[in-house]
Amino acid sequence: MVNNIQKLSKNLSQVIGLLPSEDLYGSVAKSTDAADYLFEMKVLFSLLDHMTENSWTGSIENRQHNGDIVLPRKPGLKRNFSYFILENKVTKKKWQVVHGTKIKDPFGELRAPDISLQVEHAGVTPTYKDVKAIWDAKLRGQEDSVARGRISDHEYQSFAWLRENLRVPRPNSADDPLAGWPPAFEVSALITNGDGPTENDQVLLNNGVSITRHFQNATTPTHPPRHLHKPLRPKKIIRLSGVTSIKV
Repeated sequence: MVNNIQKLSKNLSQVIGLLPSEDLYGSVAKSTDAADYLFEMKVLFSLLDHMTENSWTGSIENRQHNGDIVLPRKPGLKRNFSYFILENKVTKKKWQVVHGTKIKDPFGELRAPDISLQVEHAGVTPTYKDVKAIWDAKLRGQEDSVARGRISDHEYQSFAWLRENLRVPRPNSADDPLAGWPPAFEVSALITNGDGPTENDQVLLNNGVSITRHFQNATTPTHPPRHLHKPLRPKKIIRLSGVTSIKV
Protein backbone atom coordinates (compact mmCIF):
# COMPACT_ATOMS: atom_id res chain seq x y z
CA MET A 1 0.00 0.00 0.00
CA VAL A 2 2.87 2.38 0.79
CA ASN A 3 4.29 1.85 -2.70
CA ASN A 4 0.94 2.65 -4.29
CA ILE A 5 0.67 5.86 -2.28
CA GLN A 6 4.24 6.88 -3.08
CA LYS A 7 3.48 6.53 -6.79
CA LEU A 8 0.45 8.78 -6.40
CA SER A 9 2.50 11.22 -4.36
CA LYS A 10 5.17 11.33 -7.05
CA ASN A 11 2.54 12.12 -9.69
CA LEU A 12 1.04 14.84 -7.54
CA SER A 13 4.41 16.38 -6.76
CA GLN A 14 4.61 17.45 -10.39
CA VAL A 15 1.38 19.44 -10.23
CA ILE A 16 0.84 20.57 -6.63
CA GLY A 17 4.14 20.04 -4.88
CA LEU A 18 2.86 17.17 -2.78
CA LEU A 19 6.08 15.99 -1.24
CA PRO A 20 6.06 17.21 2.37
CA SER A 21 9.31 17.38 4.26
CA GLU A 22 7.89 15.17 6.98
CA ASP A 23 7.59 11.40 6.48
CA LEU A 24 3.91 10.79 5.82
CA TYR A 25 4.29 7.04 6.08
CA GLY A 26 6.97 6.17 8.61
CA SER A 27 5.54 8.60 11.16
CA VAL A 28 2.56 6.30 11.67
CA ALA A 29 4.31 2.96 11.15
CA LYS A 30 4.02 1.96 14.82
CA SER A 31 0.48 3.19 15.26
CA THR A 32 -2.30 0.63 15.49
CA ASP A 33 -4.26 2.63 12.91
CA ALA A 34 -1.37 3.13 10.43
CA ALA A 35 -3.00 0.99 7.73
CA ASP A 36 -6.32 2.83 8.03
CA TYR A 37 -4.51 6.17 7.73
CA LEU A 38 -2.57 5.04 4.69
CA PHE A 39 -5.77 3.89 2.99
CA GLU A 40 -7.25 7.35 3.62
CA MET A 41 -4.16 8.79 1.89
CA LYS A 42 -4.68 6.46 -1.06
CA VAL A 43 -8.29 7.58 -1.43
CA LEU A 44 -7.41 11.28 -1.06
CA PHE A 45 -4.43 11.15 -3.43
CA SER A 46 -6.41 9.13 -5.99
CA LEU A 47 -9.02 11.88 -6.14
CA LEU A 48 -6.43 14.66 -6.44
CA ASP A 49 -4.40 12.73 -9.02
CA HIS A 50 -7.43 12.07 -11.23
CA MET A 51 -8.73 15.64 -11.04
CA THR A 52 -5.38 17.25 -11.84
CA GLU A 53 -5.01 14.99 -14.87
CA ASN A 54 -8.47 15.96 -16.12
CA SER A 55 -9.30 19.66 -16.49
CA TRP A 56 -8.34 20.77 -12.97
CA THR A 57 -5.31 22.38 -11.40
CA GLY A 58 -4.30 21.85 -7.78
CA SER A 59 -2.55 23.77 -5.04
CA ILE A 60 -1.96 23.49 -1.32
CA GLU A 61 -3.17 25.94 1.31
CA ASN A 62 -2.34 26.45 4.97
CA ARG A 63 1.15 25.04 5.02
CA GLN A 64 2.49 24.89 8.54
CA HIS A 65 5.89 25.77 10.03
CA ASN A 66 8.71 26.08 7.49
CA GLY A 67 6.26 25.48 4.67
CA ASP A 68 5.51 21.89 5.66
CA ILE A 69 2.45 20.10 4.39
CA VAL A 70 0.78 18.62 7.45
CA LEU A 71 -2.18 16.24 7.21
CA PRO A 72 -4.04 15.04 10.31
CA ARG A 73 -3.49 11.54 11.70
CA LYS A 74 -6.72 11.92 13.68
CA PRO A 75 -9.56 14.47 13.57
CA GLY A 76 -8.30 17.95 14.36
CA LEU A 77 -8.97 21.64 13.79
CA LYS A 78 -8.64 22.79 10.20
CA ARG A 79 -6.42 25.73 11.16
CA ASN A 80 -3.68 23.30 12.17
CA PHE A 81 -3.49 21.37 8.90
CA SER A 82 -2.94 21.76 5.18
CA TYR A 83 -5.68 21.30 2.61
CA PHE A 84 -5.99 21.35 -1.16
CA ILE A 85 -7.54 23.68 -3.72
CA LEU A 86 -8.89 22.35 -7.01
CA GLU A 87 -9.62 24.85 -9.79
CA ASN A 88 -11.37 24.02 -13.04
CA LYS A 89 -9.23 25.16 -15.95
CA VAL A 90 -12.27 26.19 -18.00
CA THR A 91 -14.86 27.52 -15.55
CA LYS A 92 -12.34 28.70 -12.92
CA LYS A 93 -14.61 27.21 -10.26
CA LYS A 94 -12.66 26.37 -7.11
CA TRP A 95 -13.21 23.82 -4.36
CA GLN A 96 -11.37 22.95 -1.19
CA VAL A 97 -10.58 19.27 -0.62
CA VAL A 98 -10.03 18.86 3.11
CA HIS A 99 -8.76 15.79 4.91
CA GLY A 100 -9.83 14.75 8.39
CA THR A 101 -10.67 18.06 10.05
CA LYS A 102 -13.68 19.14 12.08
CA ILE A 103 -16.84 20.82 10.80
CA LYS A 104 -19.48 22.41 13.00
CA ASP A 105 -22.96 20.94 12.45
CA PRO A 106 -26.24 22.88 12.86
CA PHE A 107 -26.27 22.06 16.59
CA GLY A 108 -22.76 23.29 17.35
CA GLU A 109 -21.19 19.82 17.48
CA LEU A 110 -17.94 19.09 15.62
CA ARG A 111 -17.92 16.30 13.02
CA ALA A 112 -14.94 15.04 11.00
CA PRO A 113 -15.51 13.07 7.78
CA ASP A 114 -12.36 11.57 6.31
CA ILE A 115 -12.60 13.85 3.26
CA SER A 116 -14.88 16.80 2.72
CA LEU A 117 -15.50 19.04 -0.28
CA GLN A 118 -15.82 22.61 0.93
CA VAL A 119 -16.70 25.82 -0.89
CA GLU A 120 -13.92 28.04 -2.17
CA HIS A 121 -14.13 30.61 0.62
CA ALA A 122 -14.58 28.22 3.56
CA GLY A 123 -12.45 29.46 6.45
CA VAL A 124 -10.45 27.54 9.03
CA THR A 125 -13.52 27.09 11.23
CA PRO A 126 -15.96 25.61 8.68
CA THR A 127 -19.59 24.84 9.33
CA TYR A 128 -22.06 22.55 7.60
CA LYS A 129 -22.94 25.48 5.31
CA ASP A 130 -19.48 25.17 3.73
CA VAL A 131 -19.73 21.45 2.91
CA LYS A 132 -20.99 20.06 -0.40
CA ALA A 133 -19.77 16.43 -0.29
CA ILE A 134 -18.15 13.97 2.09
CA TRP A 135 -16.37 10.63 1.75
CA ASP A 136 -15.18 8.13 4.35
CA ALA A 137 -12.46 5.54 3.68
CA LYS A 138 -12.86 2.09 5.23
CA LEU A 139 -10.00 -0.39 4.92
CA ARG A 140 -10.74 -4.07 5.28
CA GLY A 141 -7.64 -6.00 6.32
CA GLN A 142 -4.15 -4.49 6.41
CA GLU A 143 -3.53 -4.01 2.68
CA ASP A 144 -5.36 -2.13 -0.06
CA SER A 145 -5.92 -5.16 -2.31
CA VAL A 146 -9.49 -6.32 -2.89
CA ALA A 147 -10.88 -7.89 0.29
CA ARG A 148 -14.04 -9.76 1.24
CA GLY A 149 -14.79 -7.91 4.46
CA ARG A 150 -17.92 -5.79 4.49
CA ILE A 151 -18.79 -2.30 5.57
CA SER A 152 -20.69 -2.97 8.79
CA ASP A 153 -24.27 -1.84 9.18
CA HIS A 154 -23.10 0.44 11.99
CA GLU A 155 -20.47 2.08 9.77
CA TYR A 156 -23.04 2.58 7.05
CA GLN A 157 -25.66 4.02 9.40
CA SER A 158 -23.10 6.37 10.97
CA PHE A 159 -22.10 7.71 7.55
CA ALA A 160 -25.70 8.15 6.38
CA TRP A 161 -26.44 9.99 9.64
CA LEU A 162 -23.34 12.17 9.15
CA ARG A 163 -24.35 13.11 5.61
CA GLU A 164 -27.80 14.08 6.82
CA ASN A 165 -26.56 15.87 9.92
CA LEU A 166 -24.08 18.00 7.96
CA ARG A 167 -26.84 18.82 5.47
CA VAL A 168 -24.72 17.55 2.57
CA PRO A 169 -26.66 17.97 -0.69
CA ARG A 170 -28.34 14.84 -2.00
CA PRO A 171 -27.10 13.48 -5.34
CA ASN A 172 -28.58 15.31 -8.34
CA SER A 173 -30.17 18.02 -6.20
CA ALA A 174 -29.85 21.64 -7.29
CA ASP A 175 -26.84 22.36 -5.05
CA ASP A 176 -25.00 19.05 -5.60
CA PRO A 177 -21.70 19.80 -7.43
CA LEU A 178 -20.50 16.26 -8.20
CA ALA A 179 -21.80 15.89 -11.76
CA GLY A 180 -18.81 14.98 -13.92
CA TRP A 181 -16.58 13.95 -11.01
CA PRO A 182 -14.75 10.61 -11.26
CA PRO A 183 -16.91 7.49 -10.75
CA ALA A 184 -15.64 6.65 -7.25
CA PHE A 185 -16.49 10.18 -6.05
CA GLU A 186 -19.64 11.08 -8.01
CA VAL A 187 -21.78 10.61 -4.87
CA SER A 188 -20.97 11.17 -1.20
CA ALA A 189 -19.89 7.65 -0.35
CA LEU A 190 -18.18 5.15 1.88
CA ILE A 191 -15.08 4.01 -0.02
CA THR A 192 -13.65 0.59 0.76
CA ASN A 193 -11.37 -2.12 -0.63
CA GLY A 194 -13.94 -4.56 0.72
CA ASP A 195 -17.63 -5.07 0.09
CA GLY A 196 -20.69 -3.00 0.92
CA PRO A 197 -23.12 -3.34 3.81
CA THR A 198 -26.07 -5.72 3.83
CA GLU A 199 -28.50 -2.85 3.23
CA ASN A 200 -30.27 -3.08 -0.12
CA ASP A 201 -30.03 -0.45 -2.86
CA GLN A 202 -33.33 1.20 -1.99
CA VAL A 203 -32.03 2.03 1.49
CA LEU A 204 -28.91 3.64 0.02
CA LEU A 205 -30.93 5.61 -2.51
CA ASN A 206 -33.31 6.76 0.20
CA ASN A 207 -30.35 7.97 2.28
CA GLY A 208 -28.61 9.71 -0.64
CA VAL A 209 -25.49 7.60 -0.11
CA SER A 210 -23.43 5.22 -2.25
CA ILE A 211 -20.69 2.66 -1.60
CA THR A 212 -17.49 2.46 -3.67
CA ARG A 213 -16.65 -1.23 -3.31
CA HIS A 214 -13.28 -2.84 -4.06
CA PHE A 215 -11.70 0.59 -4.52
CA GLN A 216 -8.51 0.71 -6.55
CA ASN A 217 -8.53 4.23 -7.98
CA ALA A 218 -10.83 7.13 -8.83
CA THR A 219 -12.34 5.26 -11.78
CA THR A 220 -13.72 2.46 -9.57
CA PRO A 221 -17.51 2.79 -9.92
CA THR A 222 -19.65 3.67 -6.95
CA HIS A 223 -22.91 1.87 -6.26
CA PRO A 224 -25.67 2.80 -6.70
CA PRO A 225 -24.32 5.02 -9.48
CA ARG A 226 -25.16 8.69 -9.58
CA HIS A 227 -27.85 8.46 -12.27
CA LEU A 228 -30.02 6.19 -10.08
CA HIS A 229 -30.20 8.77 -7.29
CA LYS A 230 -33.21 11.06 -7.41
CA PRO A 231 -33.45 14.26 -5.36
CA LEU A 232 -36.25 14.33 -2.83
CA ARG A 233 -39.35 16.04 -4.08
CA PRO A 234 -40.14 19.21 -2.14
CA LYS A 235 -43.08 18.83 0.18
CA LYS A 236 -46.28 20.50 -0.96
CA ILE A 237 -48.22 22.65 1.45
CA ILE A 238 -51.97 22.16 1.26
CA ARG A 239 -54.03 24.85 2.92
CA LEU A 240 -57.50 23.84 4.00
CA SER A 241 -60.02 26.34 5.25
CA GLY A 242 -60.10 26.27 9.04
CA VAL A 243 -57.42 23.56 9.18
CA THR A 244 -53.71 23.81 9.96
CA SER A 245 -51.53 23.50 6.82
CA ILE A 246 -50.44 19.96 6.04
CA LYS A 247 -47.17 19.02 4.30
CA VAL A 248 -47.33 15.99 1.99
